[in-house]
Amino acid sequence: MILMEHSVYQLFLIDNNETVIEESLSFAWDLLMIVALVVGLVILKILLEKTLERLFSPRKELMRLLRSFLNGVFFLLLIGLVPLYFGETAWLFEDFFEIGGSSISLFLVLLSIAIIIFAYRLSFVFKNYILGNVYDKYQLEKGVRFSLNSMFHYIIMLIAVMISLSTSVLI
Repeated sequence: MILMEHSVYQLFLIDNNETVIEESLSFAWDLLMIVALVVGLVILKILLEKTLERLFSPRKELMRLLRSFLNGVFFLLLIGLVPLYFGETAWLFEDFFEIGGSSISLFLVLLSIAIIIFAYRLSFVFKNYILGNVYDKYQLEKGVRFSLNSMFHYIIMLIAVMISLSTSVLI
């Protein structure tokens, strides 16, 4: 009887070790896929930048705008691919805490960060490339330009914060 209990105990250890090995392999596979995805996106971004440089090299202002746009898009893609890849896992959507009846999860935090970063990039592009041409056309002074830039930046960021706070209700 003791021999039998001992062998059952050994079988339990073997099953437990196999589970640990399977979980380690699953984590290694996930890590490898994320690294491959990031490397693939970086290579794609570099290829797109080189292509755009060949097409728009004489137009420096347009090239800066396109490069800024590409950087923002690829950053948001990287942030967006984490929830997409780990969408089946519970830890991504698990509630950290509640505020006013709204549950806050890691996915919601990542989404809010992505919305705010996108709005900041949009504000940068709007101020530097769109409003700059309007200011030049109407020959506005530096103080007026600065005031209008600040006003548009704060309006865009306020809208982004309101949208990111309202996503907790939508999700």
